[in-house]
Amino acid sequence: MEKLIAKLFVAAAMITLVSCSSEEVIPKPYSDAFIVTENVSGVNLYRMAFYTYANVSMSSVVVESESGETFSLKSPSGYTYEYYLETLNNSEFSEIGEYSFTVTPDKGDVVTNSDVVLNEAIEPIEMTKCAFSTTNNRIEVTWDPSEDVDYAVLILRDANENAVYYSSALSATASSAYITSSGWSNGYAPVDGITYSVELNVFQLEGSTSDFLQSKAITSQDVVWGQE
Repeated sequence: MEKLIAKLFVAAAMITLVSCSSEEVIPKPYSDAFIVTENVSGVNLYRMAFYTYANVSMSSVVVESESGETFSLKSPSGYTYEYYLETLNNSEFSEIGEYSFTVTPDKGDVVTNSDVVLNEAIEPIEMTKCAFSTTNNRIEVTWDPSEDVDYAVLILRDANENAVYYSSALSATASSAYITSSGWSNGYAPVDGITYSVELNVFQLEGSTSDFLQSKAITSQDVVWGQE
């Protein structure tokens, strides 16, 4: 997940602020709070996601809602330049408002920033086709585009829910994609007869000029590699 979200912050990765009086790097975190909607057994469930990326290593990131509830983000895989957390699923979404981030860098002063979450979320998009093609030796996925979506990404997960494949970002008007046996994460190779979960992730940005998310929606379906 963190790899996927990090793609939104390419610009942030290029920024290194340097003090005029020294070579010390000034901590500059970028924080985002957004809604995640997932269709589970025909029911839409909602949760919050929090993400912070910085130009320096961080020791902790804590988020506080307007109601005073706090969340401690985690550094995925020990990569301390980004922190992420998702809350538990809820049948209804009501956690709108401003979220305050307190970022503690390994070196330098504590930094605070915030992000406002609006009361709107995109719906998961039903896949009209999600199946393995023995003719083409690939998983083929199609769906109907939505005008609320800014871009989409396909993710493939193994039986342990580890992401083993990420597609490139697909345009808002895209309606199909396929997953071949090449380009999988960390040199992973698909195995015939193994069941994988195909996720169609669609994203809505906070605005046309923003790189930050308002919401994300997930639709998933199991596919057996090598079998139609």
